[in-house]
Amino acid sequence: MNEESLGERIFKLRKAAKLSQHQLAKQLDIHQKNISKYERNEYTPSALIVRDIAKVLGVTTDYLLFGPESGVKEGVIHIKDRNLAQNLQELDNLDDETREVVIGMLKLAIRSSKAKKLLNEN
Repeated sequence: MNEESLGERIFKLRKAAKLSQHQLAKQLDIHQKNISKYERNEYTPSALIVRDIAKVLGVTTDYLLFGPESGVKEGVIHIKDRNLAQNLQELDNLDDETREVVIGMLKLAIRSSKAKKLLNEN
């Protein structure tokens, strides 16, 4: 059995998130070279960095550290709003083009909401 390393999971998840090493490092407030070394398994990130990487990449620390064998399925999230959860599940049934349009609209709505909050705080 060819078990995937922590570094390989970080690499694959970063690529899936369409982040460069520099972008991920910036979000983590660490140097890009560290990301490179984590992905090549030259360094092992601290527990706090593992926590932060998992948060940025949208997975649990268990998944990041142990992979699918952790018992946590990739892509599992907990959403309290049942209506929202059901609608998000329906995205899987859409064709790729329509799904990308819907995701783009969601991102736009989220950015707009965040911008309004920032403006109201000032």
